[in-house]
Amino acid sequence: MERAFEMYGSMERAGLAADAHTDGVLMRGLCKQGEMKNARKLFDAMNDKGMKPTDVIYNMMIYGYCREVSSHRALRLLGEMIGNGMVPNAASYGLTIRVLCKDGKRQDGRGFAE
Repeated sequence: MERAFEMYGSMERAGLAADAHTDGVLMRGLCKQGEMKNARKLFDAMNDKGMKPTDVIYNMMIYGYCREVSSHRALRLLGEMIGNGMVPNAASYGLTIRVLCKDGKRQDGRGFAE
């Protein structure tokens, strides 16, 4: 990941703007490594730059929160997704239900399945 961020910095210094795909690739790596604080910073920076995260990016973040068993963050992100006019897909709900079950909050996920 360190090398990826070095290249990202070089790209920005050269005046090349990152797009949602570039940020998404970095976010995926951070989520897989369990670096959710850094993934969230990158996610927020996308919004600050006027880039709208795609459903794939939201799902990556939810996946990362699932890995760290952080159901409240996954639920909050699902709410943000809906609040931003996006329609969650089966993966969005499936990942959120999964983290609720892992976090011992199975009852909270029942509303999604109905």
